Amino acid sequence: MPPQLENKNKPHATGASPWTRHLGIPIAMIFLCGTAAGQDILPFGSSWEYLHPLDGRDPAIADPDFAMTWHTPVSYDGGAFHAPAPATLGYGGIARRPTVTNIGTPLAGKGYTAYFRTAITTSQAYDQLRVEIFADDGGVLYIDGKMTGRLNFSAPDNYFALTDAESIGSETRAILTGPLEAGEHVIAFSLHNRSNTSVSSDLGFDLRIVPSSALEDITWVVSEGEVTITQASRNVTGTLVLPDRIAGLPVTRIGASALANGLWSRVTIPDSVTTIGNSAFFRCTGLTSVTIPDSVTVIGNDAFSGCTRLTGVTIPESVTAIGNGVFSGCAGLTSVTIPDGVTSIGNESFNGCTGLTGVTIPDSVTSIGNLAFFRCKGLTGVTIPHRVTVIGHSAFSLCTGLKDVTIPDGVTSIGNDAFNGCTGLTGVTIPDSVTEINDGVFSGCTGLTKVTIPDSVTAIGRSAFVNCTGLTGVTIPGSVKSIGMSAFYGCTGLTDVRIPDSVNIIVDFAFFGCTGLTSVTIPDSVVVIGYSAFSGCTGLTNVTIPDSVTAIGDRLFYGCTGLTNVTIPDSVTAIGNDAFSGCTGLMRVTFLGEPPRAVVAVGFTIFQNPPLGAQALVRSGYAAAFGGAGAQWNGLTVTMIPVSLGETRLDGRHFTIRFSGEPEVTGWKVTGSSTVEDFGDDLTSASVLTETAPGEYEAVVDVTGKPERYFLRVGR
Repeated sequence: MPPQLENKNKPHATGASPWTRHLGIPIAMIFLCGTAAGQDILPFGSSWEYLHPLDGRDPAIADPDFAMTWHTPVSYDGGAFHAPAPATLGYGGIARRPTVTNIGTPLAGKGYTAYFRTAITTSQAYDQLRVEIFADDGGVLYIDGKMTGRLNFSAPDNYFALTDAESIGSETRAILTGPLEAGEHVIAFSLHNRSNTSVSSDLGFDLRIVPSSALEDITWVVSEGEVTITQASRNVTGTLVLPDRIAGLPVTRIGASALANGLWSRVTIPDSVTTIGNSAFFRCTGLTSVTIPDSVTVIGNDAFSGCTRLTGVTIPESVTAIGNGVFSGCAGLTSVTIPDGVTSIGNESFNGCTGLTGVTIPDSVTSIGNLAFFRCKGLTGVTIPHRVTVIGHSAFSLCTGLKDVTIPDGVTSIGNDAFNGCTGLTGVTIPDSVTEINDGVFSGCTGLTKVTIPDSVTAIGRSAFVNCTGLTGVTIPGSVKSIGMSAFYGCTGLTDVRIPDSVNIIVDFAFFGCTGLTSVTIPDSVVVIGYSAFSGCTGLTNVTIPDSVTAIGDRLFYGCTGLTNVTIPDSVTAIGNDAFSGCTGLMRVTFLGEPPRAVVAVGFTIFQNPPLGAQALVRSGYAAAFGGAGAQWNGLTVTMIPVSLGETRLDGRHFTIRFSGEPEVTGWKVTGSSTVEDFGDDLTSASVLTETAPGEYEAVVDVTGKPERYFLRVGR
């Protein structure tokens, strides 16, 4: 028969223990029979085995499975624990609680962790226990080898992870736990010093266990025959089992902020509860598990906000709406089940749930609120159901892991910044039901390479695609009437853009910094081009400004180093500050009308430091207004527009030649020879010349009955 353990804890002891010694290490035992509610199961001052390495050496070095077995004596095969000794156990000057057993003072800088364990036997089961712990500095409680609660210590329970421990001095704190079956049980506690003796010069531990009722730790009010829980102790940790009835009346509500800032790790809500009030569990940072019964129909705003360790939750089908901020800041939440009955997801419902990797939104949902999934950076994919009509502003903003999103046809409004900063998003199709792409919707989506804008869209908001550096092409449909400020700002991968005839204003910074943009088509409908609209487009080589534009704004093409030539129509009457400054490759600026007025501030110019030899090409009729050929106009050398030959075509009796520049037909000659002879008296009227577009001309000559070789002489 195995040896019996000696029971040195006299209170409530009734007999011998069936526990055996393991490798010669005694286990301190307490025997309890018929302990009344409130009577000690394990009193303060009981005896505990202890292991306290004074040399600062981790026991796991010699015993690799130490962390998993030290609290379970039948499995432990490491270094010997000291024989049971009465609490308070510790060393140093513990305030207001004298040390009964000195467990030894460690070497300087080596004061880390001490381990305590004892055993009890109970003759009855308990629904809930209250464990009152004196711990200087903090630690972890185990019952039967299972971690049951933490006290001022959030790090992993190994020997060196101590930096999160916080000194609580001589405070006594409580942990609720349960249930506990009748029989034999091992109680263990790892006591962590605050870093080491260079910070803390003492260590102390004692523990008491008593039967508990949730009624000891909560307050409530009664109204119309129903109970509302209004407050719970802020100084108790562990498992809280709320009663379904108090004084014979049903508990139906958990009031606003009733359990807020509590230290609970688990909470069981009875199926009598129908309402969880606003902020009911606000900032219960230790809460890891909560059971919400099917009886609950209302979960109030911010109900579980800031519960950073909550890992999973199932919302019952009885709930029809998820209120604002219900799970905001639940960084540990990895999964959530939203039932089919829910019709709306409130503002900030899952804001900051950085651990959330997936969520299924049921078909019953019709709206997704503002910031609903803001900063859910672990979210990789989401399917928005077809009944949703509104996606709130910043709903999925900064979901950096989001790669795929399906927006259904029923959506009519996508709020500002809805997908802002979704750097993993590569493609998106906007449905025909959307009429406006709001401000910042896809701003900062650096992985976005393709976007389809439907014909239903009439407006693209400000910063809608700002810094979408991966976007290589975009088709703006003819339905779009306005493009907002900075709409495509910083889209460095964009190479080509065609602005439809429906747009009449290109606003400030619209394509600022689009360094990959080589070509842009500005339609005749545009009358205003805003400040820095194409500034910094270093890849832009050629641009034609339409006749409809009357003014070129400040810094319009500032820093467009690749721009080599630009044509300014005769409709332009004013050019602003630094409109073409920094265009180091701009050699030819063609003016089709009178010199525009330079609207510049003191110290500014239109063409700051133009390249050597840069020309202002002007029509002969306006040359004098520019100062005449060879003159300097805002740093450009005035030159007449040259004539260059374009297409030639013989169509029956008509010989057609097209030119650019300012040609005047001075004569034509047909001859059978291979050389051009003197035109003599064969000069024709210049009326054969037609201007087909600004600076573009066409000459048509009737060559009926003439030889096969034709010449046309043009000049000024």
